[in-house]
Amino acid sequence: MISSKEIVSQRRVFFSLAATAQWDGEEILPSKHADDLLQLDNGVRVPPRGWKCECCDLTTNLWLNLTDGSILCGRRFFDGSGGNNHALEHYEEKKYPLAVKLGTITPDGKADVFSYAEDRMVKDPHLVKHLAHFGIKVADMEKTDKSMAELEIDLNQNMEFSAITEAGSKLEPAYGRGLTGMENLGNTCYMNSIMQVRNCYSLAFCLFLEVLQFNLQFSYYLVAHKVFPFEGILFNV
Repeated sequence: MISSKEIVSQRRVFFSLAATAQWDGEEILPSKHADDLLQLDNGVRVPPRGWKCECCDLTTNLWLNLTDGSILCGRRFFDGSGGNNHALEHYEEKKYPLAVKLGTITPDGKADVFSYAEDRMVKDPHLVKHLAHFGIKVADMEKTDKSMAELEIDLNQNMEFSAITEAGSKLEPAYGRGLTGMENLGNTCYMNSIMQVRNCYSLAFCLFLEVLQFNLQFSYYLVAHKVFPFEGILFNV
């Protein structure tokens, strides 16, 4: 018999996969550099695994430059994690535009491709051919690293909101009617926001009525005393 804990765990896996499949972030379009991409005949052959940055000791978040076959670490994230910016520095020096994230290459020829020249994630319609230039057979590859979409969803799911509150104070969890929202799955924050606004509607409506009542009373006072506002100045009649 499946325990409730296992059910919750399976539910999290299911909805995380669904969120990844439906993630509606920036639209990924084909790169303008893909059709005529320069690939150097420099004899570089990339193994199917066991990669390391050529400029440091990092073995994760590695990007293969599709022009010269350099394997370099990615950008440093805002929290200090990620890479050491070596792939970006390589582009700034050489201007070779496209790089693919190693570990995200699947046997069906899909992977994360970034265009430094266009400063965005892109599609490479010729990715299988471009990888084969450096001896990579996509049929022999397996996905071992998270895609950028998966990393973004993880970041949203594991966001420590206490870290961005005033003085870094830790928030006390609140439960009960009108307090409990939905579990954030990465792309459900918009729905959560709408639900919270809807939940506060009655309070907002009461505040609106108080303001309206005050304005009406103030208007009656002005009429009774024959005082009328005109362009921010009060004139007696």
